[in-house]
Amino acid sequence: MWIQQLAPNERNYGVSEMEALAIVWGIKKFAHYLTGTKFTVVTDHQALQFFNSLSSDLRGPLARWSLYLQQHDYAIIYRPGKENSGPDALGRYPVSSPGLCSLTAPDLRSSQADDPSCQELRAAPLPTGYSGESGVLFFGFRPVLPAALRDDMFELLHANPTPGHLSIGRTLQRFNRLLYFLNLRKWVQEKISACETCQRVKTAYKTLGHTKLAPFDPPVAPFDAIVMDTFSPLPHSTLGNRYVIVTQCMFSRYVVITSVPENNAINIIRTLNKIMAEHGVPIAILRDNG
Repeated sequence: MWIQQLAPNERNYGVSEMEALAIVWGIKKFAHYLTGTKFTVVTDHQALQFFNSLSSDLRGPLARWSLYLQQHDYAIIYRPGKENSGPDALGRYPVSSPGLCSLTAPDLRSSQADDPSCQELRAAPLPTGYSGESGVLFFGFRPVLPAALRDDMFELLHANPTPGHLSIGRTLQRFNRLLYFLNLRKWVQEKISACETCQRVKTAYKTLGHTKLAPFDPPVAPFDAIVMDTFSPLPHSTLGNRYVIVTQCMFSRYVVITSVPENNAINIIRTLNKIMAEHGVPIAILRDNG
């Protein structure tokens, strides 16, 4: 799945243009998979089937997009929306499921009656924002959570298998939707910092040592320094190649692309030998995998 936000001018497009733009964007995004292969585009917008044949009546962006699509071997088929519910649902704005809270009014009423901070609030006129309904203390629309029930709610909203040990921010969002008490943020941070599962699973990367990057002088001539990376895997070519070694000169930004059958040291060395024979021996070679 891939999502792209519309530019301001694109928001003025008609429905057909927006649907066509989505197809063009998708093909451009995944062109490295689609180029050279026959593929099918399924759409619930029937008017887009005109892309299957080049028309001289097209104007503006539709004409440009039609010309772009001619380089691909594709077919557009129409599928009604009721039969295309899967992709259609992915484009809908997500609606969060309602939060479930196991607290009942009697539980809150009893625990608040024994909680010192709640007793202190009730002893004087309630501060702004607080209210008492049916014997339960509220802040706004959220009940005030007494200390005796906080650990249970933390287990429900954070440590329960359903939420799955969410981050501090997302756990705090869950609490804020349902409950309230003073210093809630600090309390959630302390609880998650003490959560054994979170510390064991989520913070391993924080304990790794961080080495400073080793700077080097900018190149002063073409092919003094080059960067190399491998792009793969691709469909087999007629010569049996399915990997691409991309080499770029850091001075001129000139790119050399070499196709090879396997991504191994032998083919990397052969590529380097060819580059050195044509452009000279580089002073520095950068790769992200040795």
